[in-house]
Amino acid sequence: MLEKKGLLLKVSSVPPRFSFVHDKIHEAALDLVPLSSRSMYHHHVRKLLLENLGKDWLGADTFVVVNLLNEAEPQTLGRESRLQMARLNHQASVQAVMVSAFDSAAEYAGQGIAFLGDDALVGDTYDVRVLDCLRLARSLKEL
Repeated sequence: MLEKKGLLLKVSSVPPRFSFVHDKIHEAALDLVPLSSRSMYHHHVRKLLLENLGKDWLGADTFVVVNLLNEAEPQTLGRESRLQMARLNHQASVQAVMVSAFDSAAEYAGQGIAFLGDDALVGDTYDVRVLDCLRLARSLKEL
């Protein structure tokens, strides 16, 4: 229905993906969702994204997807989801550094560290270099 009215564009058939024709239309659509339901809606979208993103996912929509995922509170996620979030924030941080967006890189690094938590590396085979990269990117903000 929204596509027929010219509010959504189909950007991909497989898998089916749609995009709002303008950011303001997207914002207006979100405003129609009651505040009491937004958290549940965002949680559902985050869950779907986490379940369907591959370990090494990196696409053109990295920042949009990671920003949405970062709305989750680390303590509400299981260990594997937190590690996946740390990896995604690491990828976003590296991508931000590549385009000289150092403040954004530091923010993503900070989020990645928050998702790792204090016990994330205990008994884990998670690559410590990722944590080092996250800390390095975070320190760029202080320069």
